[in-house]
Formats: sequence, structure tokens, C-alpha cells
Amino acid sequence: MARTKRAYLRAVWDGKMCALCGGLRKAESAEHAPPTVLFHGKSRPRGLEVPACERCNGGSSVFDQLVTMVAMSSDPEAIINPRALSDYQLKIIAGTAHNAHLVTKGGSPFIYRSSGPISVLDHDGSPTHTARAVELDSLVSEGIARWAAKQTLALWYIHTKMIASHRSTINVDILTNAAKPDARFEAMIAAMGSEMSLGVGAKAKYDEFSYRIVTYPERGIGVVFAQYHGGMAFISVLNDSKSSKLSRRGLTFRFGTNAQKGIHLLRG
Repeated sequence: MARTKRAYLRAVWDGKMCALCGGLRKAESAEHAPPTVLFHGKSRPRGLEVPACERCNGGSSVFDQLVTMVAMSSDPEAIINPRALSDYQLKIIAGTAHNAHLVTKGGSPFIYRSSGPISVLDHDGSPTHTARAVELDSLVSEGIARWAAKQTLALWYIHTKMIASHRSTINVDILTNAAKPDARFEAMIAAMGSEMSLGVGAKAKYDEFSYRIVTYPERGIGVVFAQYHGGMAFISVLNDSKSSKLSRRGLTFRFGTNAQKGIHLLRG
């Protein structure tokens, strides 16, 4: 079994170029998009792997864990009944707390910033208790957005069989239960068609991860909406054309990618 898995993953990247930094570095491993840690007990179905250089593959491991924690702890089930958190979820929360200084680059040890009280609603919409709303720290949001840009590049490669070039821009907005999409984004998401996930039939894990994607390879444009555990999502626009006008509109973070820097924030 292990040998079969290794052979499968080697076939994903062997002899290919990295799909995450412009296609100018040799791939050395297979990047899982999304990562294995995101799935309960690391029980991840096969699929959605892309060729990656070691720098791109390992450079966001701390954010793999952070995104898992944010998504799982913001899941409506976890908010309604925190005592129902599984051992795996508690392990992820503890690990994220231990690595918080890495996430915030040695700055504030806090992942969240607190805001005012809100009512927690049950499944039927009735209030159950009061909780305190939280927002992600700005540096944490930037790191998660960079992680989302990586997922976008991977999904673009999987669905177009093309590597986004070093000219690409990827604009991202992070969506949580405290920062939901406005009506414009909701309309865009609804127009993107049906959700996809890993696995098929009974093996699909829509509760843990699902996504929608629209690609226009001839124009070098792709739009992605991905959500994790019902607690966190992102929307992104990839533009690999001469003009990046479309990808500048309405989204908070803007990234580029190349062989020298990997995925990096573009300012201005």
C-alpha cells in the first residue's frame, strides 16, 4: 500500500516543473492541495496533487496547520458545542498555539483580534448563547491569503494542465464567519456552478473541503472559491494575461509568483 502511494505521488511530479512558482524550477515532490492535515485524522482521499519544488511544497507548512485550526474552530458545530471538539481538533488547536510565533513572524502572539459580542444561532436559526466575535490578525490574514494563492495556483494547474507563469497575479479575499462575502461576491460564487471535492459518491468530503472553479485558459484567467469545514473560505482571481486589471478589483491581497521569490505579496 505504502509503495503504491509513493509510486503514485512520484508519478505526479517526476520529470515535471514546479506548478507554483512559474514553472522554472524542477519539481521535487508532490504538493497536496489542500494539505493532508486539513482532514480529520489526516484521512485524505487521493487526488488534487501537483508537482512542486521543495521550497514551494514546504514553505507554508505552518499555515497548513493554522488554516485547519481556523476552519475547524469556526465550524458552526464547534461554535454551538465547543465540548464536542474531537481529539484531532484539540491537537490541531494546541499545535497552532505552540507555533503562533512563527505564524505572526515573531510579532504579536495572538492569531485573533477580539471584537464585540454576538448571538450564536442554532441550526433552526434560534439564538443559543452569546459569544465574542473575533477577527484574524492582519499578519495572520496575509499569511492565510498567501496560502490561498498557493491553492489557487494548484487548482489552476489541475483544471487547465497549464502552469501559471511568473507574470501571473493572484488576488485573494479570506472569508470567515466574522467576515462573510457581500452580495456581489455571493452572486459571483453562485454563478460559478456546482461544488467539487475530493473523492466521489460516499467518499466525497464536502463537509471538510469543497471548491468551485471557473477557468478561461485562452485568456489566462481563473476564479476560485474554496471552503473548509464550514468555518473558513477564500475567493481568488488568477490573471496570467498581459493586463492585470481584472485581478486588481475588489479583493484585499495581491500576490505574484516566480522562481526567485516563490509566492510573494505585491504592494501598491
